[in-house]
Amino acid sequence: MQLQGVIFDYGGVLCGHPTEAELDAFANLGGFPTAPFLESYWRSRWDFDRGDLNSETYWNGVARNLGGEFSAASRQLLDSADVQLWMTIDQAMLDWNAALRKTGIRTAILSNMPYTVADHLKNIRFFDAFDFVTLSCEVHFAKPETEIYRHCLAGLCSAPEATLFLDDRLINIEAAQQLGIYGYEFVTRDQFKSSGVLERYALPTLPA
Repeated sequence: MQLQGVIFDYGGVLCGHPTEAELDAFANLGGFPTAPFLESYWRSRWDFDRGDLNSETYWNGVARNLGGEFSAASRQLLDSADVQLWMTIDQAMLDWNAALRKTGIRTAILSNMPYTVADHLKNIRFFDAFDFVTLSCEVHFAKPETEIYRHCLAGLCSAPEATLFLDDRLINIEAAQQLGIYGYEFVTRDQFKSSGVLERYALPTLPA
């Protein structure tokens, strides 16, 4: 079947993951050792991404788990640093997105993302390059919940069986596959290029 739509995850697909050095520096801003800070950072992240927590509540929870607290100024600093952790954009993937759209394929972003990151990407007009965007903080569902995939498919106007979904987490891929979407676990751009998916759907070449 010819593809109608391609859905991209953001972190890990369109944007690279933070490096160890970046995470160490981030933890230092919070005043805690890296390992426990990151464990606390991720513990309630899904709820923050889903829009169930605001920034103040989220960071207060991170600090409480560590037996400390953050001032309002510290929370603002951590918010800004957190946003920058997720700004290593892969230009080659953006170029491929543009090439897909030129062929008539519609494209979307489906991401678990807090409003702090979403607001920054809106301000720099990042989302303008896609036909539709579904963000967990706005719809109050998050991958792998079924509702968030349905929201994206409806906005993209793409049938599940005619949609390719790229995500770096297997649990999210498996949830998409339950709806009939062709989900592909994205590890690296080079790995994806050699996977045979491009040839299977006669898709444009992915830039180097």
